Amino acid sequence: MEITISRCRDSVTWKRVGRDANADKPEYWEENVFWPVNEEPLNGGGDLSIVASVGGALVGRLQRRKEHVLEVSVARSRRRGGVGRALVEFAAKDACGSGLQSLRAEEIDETDADTLGFFDALGLARHPQFSMLADLNEPMPARTTAMADDLLRRGFHVRVLDNGRAENVQLAIDLQTRCFRGFPGFISEEQMVRILMANGQMVMLMEKDGAPAAFIIGGVNTTMSNRRFVRRNGWGLLAGIATVEEYRRMGLASAIMVQFVRHLQCEGVRYMLYGGCGPEGTASRQVARSVGATTEVRHFCMVKGF
Repeated sequence: MEITISRCRDSVTWKRVGRDANADKPEYWEENVFWPVNEEPLNGGGDLSIVASVGGALVGRLQRRKEHVLEVSVARSRRRGGVGRALVEFAAKDACGSGLQSLRAEEIDETDADTLGFFDALGLARHPQFSMLADLNEPMPARTTAMADDLLRRGFHVRVLDNGRAENVQLAIDLQTRCFRGFPGFISEEQMVRILMANGQMVMLMEKDGAPAAFIIGGVNTTMSNRRFVRRNGWGLLAGIATVEEYRRMGLASAIMVQFVRHLQCEGVRYMLYGGCGPEGTASRQVARSVGATTEVRHFCMVKGF
């Protein structure tokens, strides 16, 4: 069986291969995934979009941005036949030739044994990361909710930004850039915020005297699977949370998360995933625990150096 790898520059072909390769994974159909998989193939400037064919039939695709592998998909009938390996090896060779120092697949779910085993076999090492999960049918700790309500009485105000207003989008971009410099590494803060807000994700802001003090980017009927943001009814995703420098160590992170959880509950959401809290012992995990997100969800960042 001869496997041919080639760059894809045709959006119709790219979408068709992605649809066919993910036919048995409805959570990854393009209408359900809005981050970070691109609807258009991108090549150059650190981007790589390649497709695999066997006997002239297209059977898989891979998308890489700089060192990050965002997607490897192979048609079910062609899995375990070397197609995925050929795609990754091509991407690794191209990355090394471009001067990159590693290849990474971010936050593969612990329950996805097939994907983990696939990257293990290709020599990528596992580095554990965690998200935190809350069942919103369970009450939040009374101490945290009392603190959040006290901050409101002291003049802090919470609002959800209107995504349709250009000044609100720019405010979210400014806050993301200020608090998460360089995150997530393969896309600018502005691009990330615009993509999330254009796909219905919400920005919740806590203010004092009209000045931003803390903010959350998240979504209703959204979750995260293998680093992809996907639509899923009954789930809420907290994608990012930060406190502005001068308001830190006042409990604002827990306070705005209380308001976010209340918003999700009003929308009928049952579970909240705080995605990508990082390794054990981080402050983010403690904030998640403060509002009742006590279930650990382990992922692995898979890394291979050159």
